[in-house]
Amino acid sequence: MLSQLNYSGIIDETFGINCGKIQFNPDGHCNQKQDNLIKHNLLKDDQIFADVRDKFFSSVCSTLKEKGQKLRQKSYERQTMNLSEMKNFLTKEICNLQSEHKLLFTHLTICETIMEMKKMTKFSDQLRIEQNMIEGIESRTAMNFIEDGIIKLLPETQMLRLICLYSICYSGISSKELNNLIRLYTQSYGHHHITTFYYLKKIGILYESTNQFNLIASSTAQKLAASTLPVSSIISSSTSETIKKFRHIVKKSNLIPLLETEHYNPRQPTDCGYVFGGSYCPYICKLMKNFFDLKNLQQIEEWCKQNHCKLQPNLLPNQHVGRDWQTKTKRIQIILFAGGVTNAEISALNFLSKQISIPLVIMASSIINGNTFLRTFSDKLFY
Repeated sequence: MLSQLNYSGIIDETFGINCGKIQFNPDGHCNQKQDNLIKHNLLKDDQIFADVRDKFFSSVCSTLKEKGQKLRQKSYERQTMNLSEMKNFLTKEICNLQSEHKLLFTHLTICETIMEMKKMTKFSDQLRIEQNMIEGIESRTAMNFIEDGIIKLLPETQMLRLICLYSICYSGISSKELNNLIRLYTQSYGHHHITTFYYLKKIGILYESTNQFNLIASSTAQKLAASTLPVSSIISSSTSETIKKFRHIVKKSNLIPLLETEHYNPRQPTDCGYVFGGSYCPYICKLMKNFFDLKNLQQIEEWCKQNHCKLQPNLLPNQHVGRDWQTKTKRIQIILFAGGVTNAEISALNFLSKQISIPLVIMASSIINGNTFLRTFSDKLFY
């Protein structure tokens, strides 16, 4: 639900990447007239995208500026060439220079369009609200921002993602506030979204905080009647089984880089949290980093128990038994995502791969983002 701030992630959330291809209106408006659209294949002979796809978005602009200066310098060098050098330039380098100019212009247009579109949707304010949600502070400010955005008809996906993020970060939404949000949202974006909220509740992303505690009370009463264990242990067990302890997971795994350092610069990242601007580090990265720090099979088995994983013995061939695990991890490691992976997680894992010097191959059933994820709940969700 968080906004992706790596280059490939923000392109996907703004325009949508379909099999490596994007199309967008350079005017920064939502109208999709075919004669105004720019179409581009990011994966076909696009060295610029390959170089900057994992970078923090604001640092991409400075990188493009540097590339522009280099191309300008090459153009100036033509004025001092002799005949033989000019002939070599015209036969070999001019085609590459023209294609580089075209690619640079395309990516500069992409950046300008993204910045223009984000400016219209209060994106900078949204990032601040998302950071407060992750840290679990200023819930009233976050709720006011969501309500104000719905009333002002900011993009419906943007508002729906914030509602879901609020529910996850603050352990649910009070019944009164949730009913008010549903009323505002359906009145603003259409009453067909009633089914959207139904499905979001059904899968557990959106839930009422009062219902969670009612469920705890009911479950605890039944256990008290049938058990001789201390009351405190039963209540603790029921709470851990019912409430999604997002805050506990965040603190236990140090998923918020800002808690570790006061001066976090996502342009010069030191950890995987840069893909969300330092607000949050993808859990998969912390999980994998801890896994690759293990030194032997016994530690792996203990790690699997702590993280509710099952170790498949057939995945560890007999020839590896007794070998040093640290040496074995230098092999290519495959990470498979069932259900989809975001571009932010891909960039974060690429950063981790360079950081720990272990080659990672990422496989997934699909590449998703918050918008495409929410669209799966209703065919009529967005027009």
